[in-house]
Amino acid sequence: MLLYIIVIIACASVFNALDCLVFIPPPDTPVWFVSLGVWGSTVAVIALDALLAWACRAARNRMNPFSRFFAVSQKGKRVLTKLGVRRFKRFLPDLGKVVKFAKGKIAEPDNKDYIYQYMLESCSGELGHWAGILFGFLIVFLFPLKYCLYFGIPVAFVNAVLSLLPALSLRYNRYALTLLYKKLERKEQN
Repeated sequence: MLLYIIVIIACASVFNALDCLVFIPPPDTPVWFVSLGVWGSTVAVIALDALLAWACRAARNRMNPFSRFFAVSQKGKRVLTKLGVRRFKRFLPDLGKVVKFAKGKIAEPDNKDYIYQYMLESCSGELGHWAGILFGFLIVFLFPLKYCLYFGIPVAFVNAVLSLLPALSLRYNRYALTLLYKKLERKEQN
């Protein structure tokens, strides 16, 4: 979590400095407005992400982890492995602790119901991150459009990258969860 906070603060600070020193905004734009735009957009996109995560988690019981959208094939897992998901996923924050469902470790690997709930949490998390990427670009409209290149688009882009990484990680993990679930299901039927 600390790494994400550092990245967010560093990016917002760099955008703020670049806007004030290099990419001079339109004439008669006070420095405080540029700072407000960068930091306001950053706070707004974090709040939007939190709202979307809450909405997706609230709808998790209506999700089907075996649906086409959430299913992960062996080929899909290979692609995710080649993208380096296995290496970077340990650096991602586990906000599942907030909702009392930590995703860092499978607590009950022999419990089929627990694995299914884990899969649902994974699906709702992934959907929340994809929604964050998509709707995060709405912050461009938070301030007049003439400022979108100064703070709206850069902040939305950083948000998209920081949302994409956990979405890919959740998808990567769901492949193993699905295999484990199916194994437990077969074991139960015998």
